[in-house]
Amino acid sequence: MPGPLRPQFSKPYRIPGFMLPGTSPGLRASNHVMTSRAKRIAIGLSVALLLASWAMTLDGFFVSPDILRRTDQERGEAVAGAYGATLENVSIRASDGATLKGWLFTPQNYHGRAVLLVHAGVGNRREMLGHAEWLLTRGYACLLVDQRGCGTSGGRISWGVNEPADISAWAVWLRDRTHASAVFGCGVSRGSTTLLQSLALKAPFTALALEATGAGNIAQPYKFISDKMGISERRARMTWWPLIEPSFWWIRLRYGFDMKSAQDGVAAIRGSQVAVLLIHGSEDQGAALAGAERLRDANPQRTDLVVIRGANHEWFSEDRPEIMIRLLAWFDAHAKS
Repeated sequence: MPGPLRPQFSKPYRIPGFMLPGTSPGLRASNHVMTSRAKRIAIGLSVALLLASWAMTLDGFFVSPDILRRTDQERGEAVAGAYGATLENVSIRASDGATLKGWLFTPQNYHGRAVLLVHAGVGNRREMLGHAEWLLTRGYACLLVDQRGCGTSGGRISWGVNEPADISAWAVWLRDRTHASAVFGCGVSRGSTTLLQSLALKAPFTALALEATGAGNIAQPYKFISDKMGISERRARMTWWPLIEPSFWWIRLRYGFDMKSAQDGVAAIRGSQVAVLLIHGSEDQGAALAGAERLRDANPQRTDLVVIRGANHEWFSEDRPEIMIRLLAWFDAHAKS
């Protein structure tokens, strides 16, 4: 008798050039290569995007937007008219050839005292008109300037590399132009920092009033981070070196600025005989109060610190009469006879 039927298995039919998934080690290796290549491409694109974002962020510190460059001549003339002062459009040539511009207000009751007013951030001179109004009523000549790269001034913002020399030159110009017996400086935020740094160049100031400044900025990032985070400057350097130093290299390559050559505000105030009034908000998130305290402690004999309780970095003293009265009293107390 014939035996039981058994199923007959034939070899699988393969279409030429086609292999079922998982049937070929070569195919698996090929897929692995393609996956690895895709990962590398994705990682490369991510890194490139991150670096581009980082570079664009840094670039933002060195460019004043066009919307902030309008100085508002009409408003300046209105202030002059309201306070019986003359207004002149003035300019000087910086050491690197950049043309720097500003407004000089001279009141009718000018008594031989002049104030250089320096704006914050990447703004311009019009931001200091509120301060000028207070000072004009007291007979102070007021020079409001556009820092380099801001308003209508030439040059490029350099965050303390070139600005201190600009401010020193303006102070000399103001003294000679107005024949002032006392030249004062008043600034807000970055303007305060620039005034502070100019002390290292022996700018001819009688006294300064500095609002919302700190021991560090983009040119002294380790001091800034130390004060902001409440850690030692050494620890800040060890932690943030991988980000800060490449940033400095990029700035030098792209703009030609050696940020490490910027004047150190702490060292400048420590070696100065100029009286400095620091006005700071207790809740300042832009420049930590610890930075202002560090500056005070660097020269306690010539420095006074006024802390505005509850104030942040965005406050402006011309809206607070008690602060402007304190500022004017500081100038009056240190005016030369």
